[in-house]
Amino acid sequence: ALFYVPNMLFKGNIYSQVIAQKSVCVWLDATYPPLYYLTVGVYLKIVQFLKLLPSYLFNLNKCPVFDLILDMRFLFWAKLPYLIFHGLSALVFSKFFSKNKFEWFLLWFLNPIAIFVSFMFGQYEIIPAFFILLSLYFAKEKRMYLTFLALGIGAAYKNFPFLLIFPFLFYFTKGIKEKLFSIFL
Repeated sequence: ALFYVPNMLFKGNIYSQVIAQKSVCVWLDATYPPLYYLTVGVYLKIVQFLKLLPSYLFNLNKCPVFDLILDMRFLFWAKLPYLIFHGLSALVFSKFFSKNKFEWFLLWFLNPIAIFVSFMFGQYEIIPAFFILLSLYFAKEKRMYLTFLALGIGAAYKNFPFLLIFPFLFYFTKGIKEKLFSIFL
């Protein structure tokens, strides 16, 4: 869906438009959440505008799956946001420790499982994982509204951050008013 999204981003319901293109590309599926489509669509629009990739990759009349898999430029530009979020998550992870921050940064950044999942398969789980780490950091710093905001943003990318809402809610908030506001946030 990555190559269709930039051209359809602001033309209506992305799900119905992507599904309508399934006759052109059998591999196409609309399984991503809206915030991911918006993020990737805006990012790839910028890549298109800067002419960092050939325009034929974004042609709606063909299915360039093999062109994308074999084009090293596309793989670089498609995976660059994952690398940025991976580095940011390593930075947040290192802030949990008072000593040897750089070693903790390297431990996270050079984790072979995270590298394999994020960069070999190109899965975007690193984005909600970053927001989970950020919410844990905000919780450690006793900044509850930012904790729940980061958790909500992460859950808008994938739903697994929602698993932390109730433990966070009951552990970190005091009083019914704060619990309700945090649920709303």
